[in-house]
Amino acid sequence: MPFSAQHLCFTLKEQIDSPTLTPSARMTNWTHSAANELFKLLVTFAKGYQDDLVHNPTIGFENLNPAEQKAILEKLRQGMNVEIE
Repeated sequence: MPFSAQHLCFTLKEQIDSPTLTPSARMTNWTHSAANELFKLLVTFAKGYQDDLVHNPTIGFENLNPAEQKAILEKLRQGMNVEIE
């Protein structure tokens, strides 16, 4: 699908003029939930994802040996870029 900046700007302007067209509003309508209920559900999902990453930070690096995983985590903690082959 080719990128169209004009179409994107038009869509964003529509969403600004009518917030009910935003993805968040559409999701709220789709779930037939109050916005507050949906927000609580999404926060629960986010906390679960964060908890998974805190307790198992090597998700996605399972194919590397423990020493390589530890080295990558240390570089990330130091704010260094990591290249994975």
